[in-house]
Amino acid sequence: MFLILLTGFLLLKVSLVECNQGFYTSSFGTVSSPSYLTSSTYANNLYCTYDITVGSGSGIKLTWLSFDIKGKMPNCDDDYVEIFIGCGRHSIGKYCSENGYQPFDVYSRDNCLRIRFKSDGSGAGKGFQATYTSFSSGSPSGVGGSCLSTRTLSSTSGIISSPYWPRDYPSLQDCYWKIEVGRKKSIKIAFMDFDLEYDFGCDDDKVKVKGGDDSDSYDRSSTIRNSACGEKSPFHFTSSKERIWIRFKSDSFRSERGFVAGYVMYESSDSSLGGVVVGILLPLVFVFVCAGCIYYRCVRQRRLARAQQHITVAHVTAPPQQVTINHPPPAPQPGYGPPPSQAGYFPPPQSGYAPPPQPGYAPPPYNKSGSYPAAPPGGQPYPPGPLAPYPPGEPAGVPPYPTGQPDGVPPYPAVQPAPGGVAPYPSAPPPATAPPYPPQ
Repeated sequence: MFLILLTGFLLLKVSLVECNQGFYTSSFGTVSSPSYLTSSTYANNLYCTYDITVGSGSGIKLTWLSFDIKGKMPNCDDDYVEIFIGCGRHSIGKYCSENGYQPFDVYSRDNCLRIRFKSDGSGAGKGFQATYTSFSSGSPSGVGGSCLSTRTLSSTSGIISSPYWPRDYPSLQDCYWKIEVGRKKSIKIAFMDFDLEYDFGCDDDKVKVKGGDDSDSYDRSSTIRNSACGEKSPFHFTSSKERIWIRFKSDSFRSERGFVAGYVMYESSDSSLGGVVVGILLPLVFVFVCAGCIYYRCVRQRRLARAQQHITVAHVTAPPQQVTINHPPPAPQPGYGPPPSQAGYFPPPQSGYAPPPQPGYAPPPYNKSGSYPAAPPGGQPYPPGPLAPYPPGEPAGVPPYPTGQPDGVPPYPAVQPAPGGVAPYPSAPPPATAPPYPPQ
């Protein structure tokens, strides 16, 4: 373990020596990465620090001449350049250029500025080169502009500041900056100095950042950073909005230094990742579709073959089936009944329909002096008319009905119930007691 720690320390020591770490104290100069002028790429495993310090009461401006650092914004996990503002060493983020652009000019109101450069163990870029100059903290730096109208910025990096920064800003200002980022891009914004009049709700002097689509106005855009006021340390943030709005407002009372901010755009990781994902997924989708079609075709043919085999087996082994045909019963044949029975009445026809209805009215009162036969027993319907006697000389047995009825006709049933509750025909009076009719 001790040997591992010692080896790491020696490697770090060698890297620091190779970086020629030093202090820059002149009012202007040039800073570059190791081997920038002698090699096409910088070395691996570097960890370099550059401290710039100018005279008291002066500020520092750093301008990039070249910037080629391996790594992807906004995190720059591989190689990066990190910038610290002021003598308090407040970081405004890490910067690289694999998917980004050359960063903005760096401003430090204090007379101190630090640059840290790190490279990992694989791959490398050309490196960086920058110049720095000092300026008086009591005079305008020239980066600010008027607030007569909205300023539109479309360059990949730039600077925004309040009027007359680092001197106090004027009263009653209402400034708007519109940064056109565009689609499939993001932006990193760093506030390098921030000093405004303070009030509790930041309603008097304030800076507010909003973002939206490329056609959204300030009012329709969503808030990225709430209204800020007072004095704040340097800070930075990123956004993927297509349009960025920055508003600065001051009232008629006390004024302070104001603010200065820089921005740089970079290609969104989502768009790069999306391209890679699409490039990988399209061939996979094609392969899966082809495999699915082949599988479906094989399964379908197999199922058809099984179905055909089942049909063939069923056709060969199926036993003959017995079919029963139910014929309707024969229609009843018309015929004549046998002679009437000894009771003296005829049964109803075999077809089953009722005989003619008999009137149900009571017979006329019986006249004892008359010569009519006795009335039938009670409960029997009275015949509709006078009963004619059998012809004289007619034997007691009634001949077959009708005359000439062929033999072999099946007899009617003995008793056929009449539908509708109609009583059977009345019994004829005994032939032996019937007096001759009409009376003699």
